[in-house]
Formats: sequence, structure tokens, C-alpha cells
Amino acid sequence: MAKIIIVGAAHGGRETVNGLLAANTDNEIHWYEHGQFATALDWAPADAEKERLALSQQVTLFDQTTVTRITPATHTITARNQRGQLQTDHYDRFKTVPASMS
Repeated sequence: MAKIIIVGAAHGGRETVNGLLAANTDNEIHWYEHGQFATALDWAPADAEKERLALSQQVTLFDQTTVTRITPATHTITARNQRGQLQTDHYDRFKTVPASMS
């Protein structure tokens, strides 16, 4: 099992997660978004909680959490949550997704 960190919840982030979930591999996925997933993924307000709950059963979501440092030598990231607290996370594979250019 590989632990995969994805940074960014724009369309590329969602497609990456969809591809990983469709592959039916035994990965642990941590998904970071500096804004709100509901906004980044354009969830309708009435459906946002249902979408979040369904997704969080397979993926650990880090909403409003900004990745501030990536350290490839140790396979770790450092992130700051909405309360200003720092956290460190380890990964086997890492994917950053650029914001959509619209």
C-alpha cells in the first residue's frame, strides 16, 4: 500500500483522485486544499455535505490547509491548517495539481 498526497482540488486534483479510486488499488490518499473543497470542486450547496461524506470514506480530506513545505529527501510535507497549526505528513508518492487557468 502506498500513501499518496495530492495538493490542489481543482479539476486536475479531482481527476487524479478519481483515477486512483477507479484503479481499485490499496492506496491511502491524503488530499490537501488551501481553500474549501466545496468551492474548488464546484459542489452545489445542497449537495456539499453529501459529497464530502462520500469522498471522505475513501480519502482523508484536509480542507483549508495550505502545504507550506515539501521535503523530497524525507518524503514529508508541512502544512498549516485554518487555525494556524502546523502538521507534518509522510508520503510514498506526491502529486501537486496546478490551479485551473480560467
